[in-house]
Amino acid sequence: MITKPQLDLLIQQWRELSSGAPSLVDEAKKQGLLEEALKDWPLRRRRPTNLLELYEQVIAHSDNSCIYTPKELAQELYEQTPKRPGGRILDCSAGCGALAAPFYEAGWDPLLLDEDRNALFLARTAMPKARTQCGNFLTHEAHYDIIIGNPPYKGHKTMTMEEKRQLKQDFPEVMTDKMDFFAAFFAKAHALLNEGGILSFLVSRYWLEAESARGLRAFILNQFRILYLHDWYGERPFGAGIDPLIIVLQKENPPREYSFPAKRGPGSPFVVSRSDLSPDQMTPLTPKERRLRSLMEAEGALTLGRAGTFHQGIITGLDRAFIVSAQQVQEAGLEEELLVPWMKSKDLRSGPPKDQWLIYAQANAQEHPQFMKWIQAFRERLSKRREVQNGVRAYYELQWGRNRDLFERERLCFVYKAPQCFFKKVQGVYHSADVYSYESSLDLDWLSRLLNHPLYDAYVKTHLKKLGRDLYEFYPHRLKNIWIPDPTLEEDPEAFCRRIESLWQTD
Repeated sequence: MITKPQLDLLIQQWRELSSGAPSLVDEAKKQGLLEEALKDWPLRRRRPTNLLELYEQVIAHSDNSCIYTPKELAQELYEQTPKRPGGRILDCSAGCGALAAPFYEAGWDPLLLDEDRNALFLARTAMPKARTQCGNFLTHEAHYDIIIGNPPYKGHKTMTMEEKRQLKQDFPEVMTDKMDFFAAFFAKAHALLNEGGILSFLVSRYWLEAESARGLRAFILNQFRILYLHDWYGERPFGAGIDPLIIVLQKENPPREYSFPAKRGPGSPFVVSRSDLSPDQMTPLTPKERRLRSLMEAEGALTLGRAGTFHQGIITGLDRAFIVSAQQVQEAGLEEELLVPWMKSKDLRSGPPKDQWLIYAQANAQEHPQFMKWIQAFRERLSKRREVQNGVRAYYELQWGRNRDLFERERLCFVYKAPQCFFKKVQGVYHSADVYSYESSLDLDWLSRLLNHPLYDAYVKTHLKKLGRDLYEFYPHRLKNIWIPDPTLEEDPEAFCRRIESLWQTD
């Protein structure tokens, strides 16, 4: 398959052939260049029919910050964007012009801004009269009535320290330590919009609930009025490369209370009130979901955060050094006092595998000669861990072994990425960091029956971060806000749920 450097060379050759007066010879040469580039195209992938389609496919597979924009989503964004004659329109991350195309085709005159000259050249092949400018939106200086965009996605882990420092300096309202690059586009767009101007973005939806995006949510709620929000809620329609969200905002000092139309997935529109959103969460809940929340809060006596504490599992630092089979234990003669039952997220329902153990190696592990002999084979790799280099851990220790007493006590365990609520009482089993545990003085059998009930599954999900497909993030910072009834008054959790469900369904 063609690489990005090869594609750049192809576009340069194409541009040279396009610089003069059109001719059949040059068009034939262009077609020959395209056919040569596609001669080894993978059969499993859709074959491009022109240079623009080739560019979009190659970029999507070589640069994770550039996301394919389906025509259907671009059209929806166009239709939901208020427009007025003579308004100045900017596509702040134009790429090949997919998002600007409906505006251009309807007779509007958007300016296409992007740092990629090749992308802008291809945009002009589809929109010959379009105005383009090569440049960085975050340093752009001009004012507009409408700014649209599909901002580049660049995760905080892929940014350099200098990039993070500069972004936090320029956009402190939205750029926290773990906030991703695209958040700066909201702040910059606000600065460049005229009062009453419109911002229409197609972005990944994860920031609606992500803990790191609290600053961005507060900024949007305080600086804009929301006009429209379409959350595809983990679906990827029309071949979209992200879990998309369309949001249309108006720059103004927003009133404390107003309502706006919203959609979830392919469903029908419903009305959301500003008071239903907060810096803690901006997921557009349906009226039925809001009603369930209200009932649970009204009937609840305390939250999970008040009733107990959450704990994360163990990070070994190198699983093959610390997780061993019965055969490995026997062959290496590993000391039994270091071995504890072990499970990962896939084992929670069935229980820990009988042929798998964790070597619980803390500071005193050096007193066990057979273990020290075993761990030598992994010393070089283990010594490269940051905690070892900083002197926090010895090379033979688990990276984060937590408090051993925690794993010996009775508690509820749950998987942090799962399609539904499943809390299981566990004791004496050690587990990986993709499993969390919850300790409480409450009756854990009663609590697990409550939390595993289908009604509570529906309620809990109104608080959680939605991932792709059917997955949710069961993170403690969300679960701590879940309300539960007084167990002394509601001894039968199933009866409590039936009563709430009856109220919910008949309202």
